[in-house]
Amino acid sequence: MTEKSATTPLCVDLDGTLIRTDVLQESITLYVRRHLFCVINIIIWFLKGGRAFLKQQLASRVHFEPGTLPYNEKFLEFLESEHRAGRPLYLVTASDIKPAKAIADYLGLFQATYASDGITNLRSSEKAEKLVDLFGKKNFVYAGNSRHDLPVWEAAGEAIAVNTPARILDKLRQSHPTPHIFEEGLAPKERQLAFYSMSQFLAALVLFLSSFITGKSFFSYIPDWFLMGFTGSAGVLLADILNTRALRLDPGSKARFLLATGAIPIATAWTHFLAHLILSLLFIPFISIFFLGGCLILSALLFACRFYRLYVPEITFIIYACLTLIRILLGTI
Repeated sequence: MTEKSATTPLCVDLDGTLIRTDVLQESITLYVRRHLFCVINIIIWFLKGGRAFLKQQLASRVHFEPGTLPYNEKFLEFLESEHRAGRPLYLVTASDIKPAKAIADYLGLFQATYASDGITNLRSSEKAEKLVDLFGKKNFVYAGNSRHDLPVWEAAGEAIAVNTPARILDKLRQSHPTPHIFEEGLAPKERQLAFYSMSQFLAALVLFLSSFITGKSFFSYIPDWFLMGFTGSAGVLLADILNTRALRLDPGSKARFLLATGAIPIATAWTHFLAHLILSLLFIPFISIFFLGGCLILSALLFACRFYRLYVPEITFIIYACLTLIRILLGTI
């Protein structure tokens, strides 16, 4: 940072920049957890008033606990040092004003908070115009992370990029050749969710043991194996998505569950969940209705064990043994 920028207002984005998650995605997940059969409301709110209205409606119905959110620690330490040095800091986000204000109050670093208000979605060019009106063009420093921040960076005097993809950094350098970059060392997304699928597909391999009971060929179990793997992965993933807040409150879970730390974006997790369900449909024509029903029951059991966190040392072995026996018995159908 330059010497001049030490007194220039520093405007900070929230989603993906200050925190390693997205407030809208968190809000949707909390709402679905509490109102599973009211998911249609999310679509209605979006169609009625757009993203800003949707965010406002969700914010009025879910409660955020800022202390449990995963923050970008290196960047947060930088903000704390800038605050101690007397630099004016502003939180400027497309999230709704209610959760944004709660986070700002919790951290105690920002002079003011500017956010979406149910009408205006304060993102991209709208955010750039807001900051130019407040401080003047090139008279503020902006910290962001995504393609939506490119118009804001272009209007800013200096740029800070936090966990920003390489392709976005290349575009950013067209207006700011030497941005200040913060990296938290997150793993590539394509590797982050592999363990969900792999664990359930490995567990489903016991299906092939059923061939010794039924006399069927190993190849006849391949569609069954795929279906059991995809439905099992979907059940486990859904449980972790809906249980994200509880996992964050347990210090022992943060290293084990990538969703709790923000290493996996919630939107990515939802996308993988839906993909597992869709891929499951491809194998339904090749299996019996009874096996399908058994896989759905197994997926529900996996969801319950994960959601209610029943994997405790005293009964883990019993649970795994029962689930394995169910998989083998399903193979005899």
